Amino acid sequence: MTMIGLPPQPQVEEALTDYLLTIGEWVTPKTAYEALAKHFNLSPEQRKLTMAFDGRNHWENRVQYARQRLVARGVLDGSRLGFWKYKSN
Repeated sequence: MTMIGLPPQPQVEEALTDYLLTIGEWVTPKTAYEALAKHFNLSPEQRKLTMAFDGRNHWENRVQYARQRLVARGVLDGSRLGFWKYKSN
């Protein structure tokens, strides 16, 4: 865990990949946030942390960034706005 108590970015990317591969269908970001928070045993307080510079939810931002990096690497399907899925070959 990092200083703010959230898992490091590489662990979030790995967990998101595993989760979406296991699910095998489109999911909403909210569903992914909740599933990964449970996976990492995050407390309600950790899930509510906000970033100082813009007030966005830190946990959701971390998962969004993981998703963005995985789409850029071709691991996740980025073709559908508002839904996430593992990219099948």
